[in-house]
Amino acid sequence: MFASTGVAESWGHRRTLRICTPAVPVTVDLSVVLGWAFATRRPPIGVSLDTRAHGVRFEPDHPGLLLAWLRASSGQWIGICEVQLWSTNARCVITERFWLPPSAVRRRADPPR
Repeated sequence: MFASTGVAESWGHRRTLRICTPAVPVTVDLSVVLGWAFATRRPPIGVSLDTRAHGVRFEPDHPGLLLAWLRASSGQWIGICEVQLWSTNARCVITERFWLPPSAVRRRADPPR
């Protein structure tokens, strides 16, 4: 489902990198990095039905996996998250990685038993 981090192999300083093993299920706020791409409340004008059906669908709160925390030289932590993005009609999928501030990443609640 999700690819391995690859971050641990390329980043050599353990104090500034925290790998999540296993990856942590999270909800990410993609509007932080893709706010301009989110749909407006009005139907899009001039966008074909084909594009509406096959275009990637963004949700502000999107499920993903937290792969690691990487510390910036400013001292801030950056969440490295992997998210699967689907088309509106769920026929197309792509897995992407996003670097997000801690405020855009929150642990998913465990499902009720």
